[in-house]
Amino acid sequence: MLRCNCDTIYTGYTTNILKRYKEHIEGISGAKYIRICKDLKLIGCWKIFGTKGDAISVESFVKKLTKSEKESLISNPQKLNKLYKENGNRTLLIKKENLKKISKFITQHDIKEIRKIGRTPFMQ
Repeated sequence: MLRCNCDTIYTGYTTNILKRYKEHIEGISGAKYIRICKDLKLIGCWKIFGTKGDAISVESFVKKLTKSEKESLISNPQKLNKLYKENGNRTLLIKKENLKKISKFITQHDIKEIRKIGRTPFMQ
């Protein structure tokens, strides 16, 4: 999940969070909505233990949530498992990823290059 500069929350699926985040920052992603955002902040990331279809199903589920429900997931990431199952979906192992661990892989060089493009990454 990314928080955009207009305080909206973008939800997407990827198999490589670092690559996808950099694509969003550089403006080369397929998500047209993200291309207009100047500041992006990585605010949530979960690993889905299952098939690609399972991951896409969870993504679709999260996209249908209200903004306040998404905000609740960000502050209580473990709720995703329960919420997903309560809505008639099968039980999946869904684990919150450590954002600090992800952010350490974005080097200072990457950040300098990204800033040249005019977009600024912010990590929580």
